Amino acid sequence: MLVLPAVQLVGNWSANDASRRYFTRDYALNALLGLPENAFYFTVGDNDTFPIMYAQAVEGVRPDVRLVNLSLANTDWFIDQIRRRDPSFPVRGTSGERRAANASAWRDTTLVVRVNGPAATRLPPGTPHLDSVVFKPEPPFGGQPLPADDVVMDIVRAAAFRTPVTVSRTAGPSGLAWFRQNARTDGMHWRLVPAHNPPADPALLRENLLQRNEYRGYADSTIVLDDVTRIMGALYRDAFRALIEAESAAGNAGGCQALAVRVDSLLPPRRLTSSATELTALDLSCGR
Repeated sequence: MLVLPAVQLVGNWSANDASRRYFTRDYALNALLGLPENAFYFTVGDNDTFPIMYAQAVEGVRPDVRLVNLSLANTDWFIDQIRRRDPSFPVRGTSGERRAANASAWRDTTLVVRVNGPAATRLPPGTPHLDSVVFKPEPPFGGQPLPADDVVMDIVRAAAFRTPVTVSRTAGPSGLAWFRQNARTDGMHWRLVPAHNPPADPALLRENLLQRNEYRGYADSTIVLDDVTRIMGALYRDAFRALIEAESAAGNAGGCQALAVRVDSLLPPRRLTSSATELTALDLSCGR
């Protein structure tokens, strides 16, 4: 009876020792600190939402960011709770009115957002600046809109590019696909801007990914990685890909290769995946 607990303790200590696992907190701060001031920030699930809530509520990090979980936005209570806390939250109607509006298929799925005054973000020289942006929202379930679709449209309409609207990279390529053509990758989030297929801002990416972000533990082989942490590490690498491709497009082959090596040292692909394709993907973005 005395030996059995001791054997379990010795055999499982390293797998359960969380004293050096900063992955969740680092993710929350990495996501929040890179966002523009007063941003709306769309997330999709538990792992990209609860760490943010903790960082804001407990540590007081970036309380100006307005977090909107798209899964919970389909419920009445979540939006009503946000509106009680923030009466300026730009979602129209009561819970009952929003439910009634979503009882039938959309007839008009065009959303026009006019850019009144200067946009809240600067675009690279030569990038055409639009006076208005036309969106074509496409409900995912055969024309039947979800309550979250209306929430997103109300926020995008009210923000009008004067207030930043951002989406977590956890949403993936299909997340909010109807405005991806106006989404710029700024690190661990996309930002809605008044331009079609806007190019990345290398300086901003470097600031967010290399100066602000922390990646503690990913390169330490003595720290166990769980499946969710591996997924988040892969998302970090994917964000770096945009910066590496920008360096390659600028003809900076040396800087591109140096950055790819640095990313591999911070986020070793062997710790995230066993895929040989992933091992060489960043180098291939440099033209090798």
